[in-house]
Amino acid sequence: MATPNIQTVDLTQFRESPSLTSDVSFIFKDQTTGQVRELLAHKFVLGVGSEVFMAQFYGTFKEKRDAIPIEDSSYSAFKLLLDILYNRNFSLKGVELKLIAELYYLADKYLMGKVQDTLVAEISSKKINSEELLVVAKVAEENLHLEKFSSSLYMTCVKFVKENMGKVLEIFDEEEAGGENSILLHKLMAKASSNGHHRETEVLRGYLEKLGLKYNDAVTRSCRSTKGMVICEMTCKVDTKTSFNAKLARHSRDVAIVAAVREITGKVKNKFFPGNSECDKELIDQKQALMDLCELTNRPEPCFSSWLHSSWLENGLYCAGVKVGEEEATGSEAYRILAEAEGSAAKLWLSMFGDIVKSESKKVFLESKRRRKRVSSFFCSLDNK
Repeated sequence: MATPNIQTVDLTQFRESPSLTSDVSFIFKDQTTGQVRELLAHKFVLGVGSEVFMAQFYGTFKEKRDAIPIEDSSYSAFKLLLDILYNRNFSLKGVELKLIAELYYLADKYLMGKVQDTLVAEISSKKINSEELLVVAKVAEENLHLEKFSSSLYMTCVKFVKENMGKVLEIFDEEEAGGENSILLHKLMAKASSNGHHRETEVLRGYLEKLGLKYNDAVTRSCRSTKGMVICEMTCKVDTKTSFNAKLARHSRDVAIVAAVREITGKVKNKFFPGNSECDKELIDQKQALMDLCELTNRPEPCFSSWLHSSWLENGLYCAGVKVGEEEATGSEAYRILAEAEGSAAKLWLSMFGDIVKSESKKVFLESKRRRKRVSSFFCSLDNK
């Protein structure tokens, strides 16, 4: 007969009534009201749950104080952390997102990876509505230093944008042009359009692996901001005699990186894999995305043009441009497949003219012909350097 697993110690009871056996306290002082609050705990329990606490209380340079002031966390967030360490059941349902962000920060600080993974999984599965979109996006922006957490929030927002374009346009209609919310919405639109740079990176990584190279060894990248634009400079060194460079400017960092990676990928593909003409569905979908958006916002139907550039004529590579009304974008890359070239031009147009503001009778993109000329000349001056 198997011996039953009889547990006689319930840590939660020590969390609920810690005063008799506790040997450490954490002090919180409200900077506005001056109110002081205290949380009691047990060093051993904290040490078992976190190697940082273990080092703090039992390491070579262990903490000598029994009352420890906490200045980088709220009382509520730290209380949640202690509840987790004491195996106390709790739910994130109804917990404010900013408080969850604080909890993630503490889990990161105290090297509690499982807690971080749980919080990210919770966020990734969360479905938001139009009222929550800007709230979630702002928390993501405020916590960029917590990369995985912020990225999960942004992906939740991007998913909503892709699935609810009409509602997003309604939000644009209510916001002041050029305001904080308008800029944040434009950033979400850019992320939704570009689909992030990770997918683009994997395509280039695949080509480099076929050449026996590692992406991190072959590719270097830097980004800087100037005149309201982000410039991405990228170099891919294949060997001592062969390297490819890209220097492109776009409205946001993600879009700039995508453009640079795509240009490098095209150069690597044309040089070493000229017969590899598989179709890039994500790029081609940009053409349809532009057509759908123009129809939704009552803009003129996109007019595409294509040609064979003289320097690429012998390779049969296409360039393309697109014009919507008076707003025009010309792709700077060449593609073996015409649909990819047109998709690239559509993607660039969405990046350049993606600011949406309210109009008297309809929602339209906020870009004048004068601004188009200025932005286009700025792109050309940077891309050709």
